[in-house]
Amino acid sequence: MAEAGDGPPRARVNVLAYPAPSTGLFLLLIVALLSVGTFAGSWLFNLAQGREWVLATEACSTAASTATAGAPDAARAYQDAFDSCTAPLEQRRGMWSLGGALAMGAGATALVFAVPPILMRRRRLRPLPSAAGIVATRAAQAAAEAGLGHAPRLLAGTTGMADAFTFGTPGRYRVALPLKLIGLLAHPGPADGVLRHEYAHVAHHDVELTWLARSAWFVVAPVLALPIVGALVTGDASLVASYLWRAAIVAGVVELITDRNLRAREFDADLRAASGNAALLGQTLSLVPSPPPRSILLRLVSRHPDPARRRAVLAAPHLAAGTAVMDALIAGFLAALASPLLVQAGTAAFAGTDTPFRGQWTAAIVVGPILGATVGFGMWRAELVAAAADDAGWPRPAATSPAAGACGLAAGLALGSLVSLGQLGAPLGGLGEWWSLVAPVLCSAGAALLIAGLAALTAPLARTVRSPRPVNAVGMVTAVAVFTVGSWAWSTLQLSLAFGGVELALLWLATGYDGWPVLVAAAWTVGLAVLGIAFRRGASRVQAPAWFHFPEPAVPAFPAVAPRARSLPAALGVGGGVGTVAGVVQAFEYAAQAPVTSGGGAFVAQSLAVLMAAAACALATLVLGAAGRRVLFGAVPAAGALAAALSLLGFAAARIADTGGLRGLPAADLVALSAGAGFVACLAASGGVATAEAALAVVRHVARQRPKVPGPAEVGPAGATGLAR
Repeated sequence: MAEAGDGPPRARVNVLAYPAPSTGLFLLLIVALLSVGTFAGSWLFNLAQGREWVLATEACSTAASTATAGAPDAARAYQDAFDSCTAPLEQRRGMWSLGGALAMGAGATALVFAVPPILMRRRRLRPLPSAAGIVATRAAQAAAEAGLGHAPRLLAGTTGMADAFTFGTPGRYRVALPLKLIGLLAHPGPADGVLRHEYAHVAHHDVELTWLARSAWFVVAPVLALPIVGALVTGDASLVASYLWRAAIVAGVVELITDRNLRAREFDADLRAASGNAALLGQTLSLVPSPPPRSILLRLVSRHPDPARRRAVLAAPHLAAGTAVMDALIAGFLAALASPLLVQAGTAAFAGTDTPFRGQWTAAIVVGPILGATVGFGMWRAELVAAAADDAGWPRPAATSPAAGACGLAAGLALGSLVSLGQLGAPLGGLGEWWSLVAPVLCSAGAALLIAGLAALTAPLARTVRSPRPVNAVGMVTAVAVFTVGSWAWSTLQLSLAFGGVELALLWLATGYDGWPVLVAAAWTVGLAVLGIAFRRGASRVQAPAWFHFPEPAVPAFPAVAPRARSLPAALGVGGGVGTVAGVVQAFEYAAQAPVTSGGGAFVAQSLAVLMAAAACALATLVLGAAGRRVLFGAVPAAGALAAALSLLGFAAARIADTGGLRGLPAADLVALSAGAGFVACLAASGGVATAEAALAVVRHVARQRPKVPGPAEVGPAGATGLAR
């Protein structure tokens, strides 16, 4: 099924072979709402036990000062003693936060089961009349064709009911049908497409998430009102003004997010309903009238996309798999809403443990995987679908670029940081100065763009597998690993920038990223890049598997293509060249400090070596990003690893020349620190590339929109006369 007027029929890309990022957006919305529960639990703790907490903290401070007076490292000893003393009370505060989240989740779950009877009573829904037995029979047949083990129960609406909709609980779904539609369903026709569309929602597991998102405000609204009630009870209204505008923005934005997610799910339901019979659903959509022109606000709160857009996506499904700036911005906004609250809850709940940055790890483990499954995998999916559409001969749409989507994510994180309830009482920019946001902005955008590059580089590998599962598994693991580690990295860098400036951030970069999660994520991306380069260099023409496209008669299959490997050796050459220069600089820098004999001097030299390796990774990333080719950018992990390795070789050579060997050099630690710091620097530099690409795209768009001023040769006599006058 091809778009009318676009030439011969072309195979439609099967976007349903990849998980839809909208599911992840729903989950991220739920996490954000649960984090509001942690805020409420913490607030109730302050009301119930706040005075006790203050007195206990003061007592612990006095006891720690007395116990550590005269200790060799008094500051460190005091902090350890203070943390140990306050750990039980902090853990209790963390349990209150967790209790608030659990109460929020329990209330939302109860709503899912309370909604069906409420809907049936308010909408006056009733079972189908006995005369509609043929409709029930045909509906059961349609449910079997949709792959549903149990056909949803059909209900009849009132004469004023306009559209069909689906609701219910797992295993007990119901489809409400307008009376006029019931009559049309007695015979085959376009009305069958409506029923297939509703069944597609059930098969796509949309129903529970949809009604949970639509009904959650019955729980969230009372929770958001708790701080105001507490202020009235205690008489302390110092934070009410700051809280009210944040709560209002959170409430409004979450409602807009819910409506957008519902619109996005309609495309997937259309494509699933059209499987095997696209012409039928095309007829159904052709009968849906286009709404009159609406304002921007009405379009934002609409829960169904424009019928013309639905018809276009049905004809060319790859149009629905592009990188949407708004979706990325939404994901970043929700992540930033939840993260500070999760940091506070995690810091309190795991007080007394030896885990550094335990609050940041809590937020990264919860939010990072969901960001990876939404924005990260959305980038992966968009690049693979775009490559398949190119192979099938579809014209590339004027869609949003991955760089713009990456910048949308960064903008969402920045905006969410300003209004998060976790920043209540803090300065309006979040932690410290405004520029501390540069870490999450650059690293988040870089993570998204890096995944897009890896997807473009390894896209030809998808043609070698007979099922989409390996492709999806690799993409999901890559996205989750990069965003989980990336979210922890940018939150710790932001903390360092806020409390110690650039000096503390550089020190943390040189000493703090040798943990195994960072090293595993770095090794995974390097291995994936090397695999993509090797496959493109040695592969011949590959025929696309059947799952690449929707099965349709009289439509040619995807042609066999050979992956292009031009310029990929140049990517490794960039890494080698940058690493060689960095290695020479390392050698001269070390020689200028030689001989290095003291422990402090050795620490400084090794820290500089790590920072130089990270700088080599960043520079290689910027050079490859300047080339402007997504496939070439996918080689960044391999080129960066090569640059860092050559940079360390220069340091090792200088060390050998100074001491006659490598004895006393913690080589394993140095390599681990360089790999971790290089990975983080690569993310930040990729964010710079994304920002530059998006800014350049905006400049080009503005230049195209500017009216052209005709020159003298283009103005005729009449025009010249008019100009003269």
